[in-house]
Amino acid sequence: MQIEINEQEIKEKFLSVIFGYKNELAKIITNYANANILNQIKVPYYGQMLQISQVSTISVPGPTEIIIKPFEKELIKEILKGITDSNLNLNAHSETNLIRIKFEPLTEEVRKETVKKIKKVTESNLVKLRNVRREEQNLIKKAQHVSESEKKINLEKIDKLFFHYQDILIASEKEKIDSALHFDSLKKNK
Repeated sequence: MQIEINEQEIKEKFLSVIFGYKNELAKIITNYANANILNQIKVPYYGQMLQISQVSTISVPGPTEIIIKPFEKELIKEILKGITDSNLNLNAHSETNLIRIKFEPLTEEVRKETVKKIKKVTESNLVKLRNVRREEQNLIKKAQHVSESEKKINLEKIDKLFFHYQDILIASEKEKIDSALHFDSLKKNK
């Protein structure tokens, strides 16, 4: 009897971990402006709590700045309050019809803490990837009436997928750590 694994379903499980990981990384502030850090902040708008991106245009004109242009000028106060209440320690101030967030270089101590945070988030998500692999491997190993060679082929397919997504996760970690540690290139761009 032949066993056929659903590669698409397994890919979706791995991608779910990667997507969650990238969302977690986006919340970690580094030396570079990243509009995704605002995704977790919600503001009241006609009786609903909406993400800032749903009530404004967000742009990143340079590596150290985010500009928020609310669709309605009255939202500036609510957005500023949301940013302040978020505990992200963002340096936001309002101008006539927009909000400007400036990113200052991280101190050496904050950089080290940021790298620790990134590594902790990465390790936690590597464990999630390994758990997906282990669950799928166990299903194959427990399959009855399947030849050992067929099991081996399917286990290799799962491993190949696992290592692919593990590489994506590790590359994202490296990129985020680099952005936390290096500010020199930003100074040159000013």
